[in-house]
Amino acid sequence: MNKHDAAELGIRLLSMYMCGHFLTSLPFTLSGIDFAIRNEKLFDDIFWIVSVGLIVLLLGVVLWLTAPRLARWLWRNSEETGESKEATATHIQVAAFYVVGIYLFVSAIPWNIELIVRFTRTLLLERRDLLQFGDYMNMVGYALRFFIPLWLVLDAYKIVEYLRNRSYKS
Repeated sequence: MNKHDAAELGIRLLSMYMCGHFLTSLPFTLSGIDFAIRNEKLFDDIFWIVSVGLIVLLLGVVLWLTAPRLARWLWRNSEETGESKEATATHIQVAAFYVVGIYLFVSAIPWNIELIVRFTRTLLLERRDLLQFGDYMNMVGYALRFFIPLWLVLDAYKIVEYLRNRSYKS
């Protein structure tokens, strides 16, 4: 298995996670729709309730369908073409950063989508008075949950090299 194959496998696993998240959250979504239908004040919220789950499902399907192209794009400047002969400590550490970064990134996606939908809905309804300091802090927290894992994945090799160089100097 080379880098391209591993990247495609990781993207497909991410896609499966997202589709699985949609399926596991479907009962809660249906419950929310039922509650909104019975409560006239919340009837307009049905679109927002359904859209969060559908966005996650749509992203999962798109990732599945584009996995080979995304894998080639991720490793577009890579010189590796054949099978890897052996894993070094650096390769294992980079793989660990990938796994941790992808896990953290994937686990943050549903929450980020929900936050974006909720924030957008509040702004579209021109109810800025409903946003409080805590809402903005939540946005900062979710942004960190999104960008730190992305950084771990995209710069894993540089992070490992930096940490290895620091440990050799100590």
